[in-house]
Amino acid sequence: MKSLLTFFNLLAVTALLSVPLQATAVEAPDVLVQQTMDQVLQTLRSKKEEFKQQPGKLYELVDTQVLPHFDFDRMSRLVLANEWKSASAAQQQSFVKEFRTLIVRTYALSLLNYTNEKITYLPMEGDPASRKVSIRTEITKPGSTQKLPIEYKMYLPAEKWQVYDVQVDNISLVLNYRQSYADEIRRNGLDKLIADMAKKNSAAQIAQ
Repeated sequence: MKSLLTFFNLLAVTALLSVPLQATAVEAPDVLVQQTMDQVLQTLRSKKEEFKQQPGKLYELVDTQVLPHFDFDRMSRLVLANEWKSASAAQQQSFVKEFRTLIVRTYALSLLNYTNEKITYLPMEGDPASRKVSIRTEITKPGSTQKLPIEYKMYLPAEKWQVYDVQVDNISLVLNYRQSYADEIRRNGLDKLIADMAKKNSAAQIAQ
């Protein structure tokens, strides 16, 4: 999980923006990422102290402007794999809710650690006409020459592009959580996993 936490700490996911898609056309995913990055980073720089004092505002920012561009239903299905098929509708709904809250919490807290990392955009992989592409970036810390590759797996289910997985240094966010949660489910069951996720999310909310 270390590499995935590094992903959050490096703010790579902020490329998934706050500007809505135009109603008349779907903007190319790579263009969408690059055009909105400056706006997101500017907000962070100008309000960083405010967010430190009132983290609830940062949670709200992430929840309303960034994560709507993730398909958490699809991500949850991929994370739980076969467990998703055997889960009840109520269990599925609860898992999606807690998993989304977990990502909001982890991501929001990591934003405060942003230290002007350089983001380099590489050529997009895939054909947008196929409704599935990969947006590739490289992250470089100030004063370092080491580059961390981060790749966004995106697809177009309807009228807007959405993320269904992120690979950090060739490690999949979805597969990493799948392995971790599979072990927990084998030991204690899906209901216990969801309850533990809810408990941690609730404790984090109280601590705001």
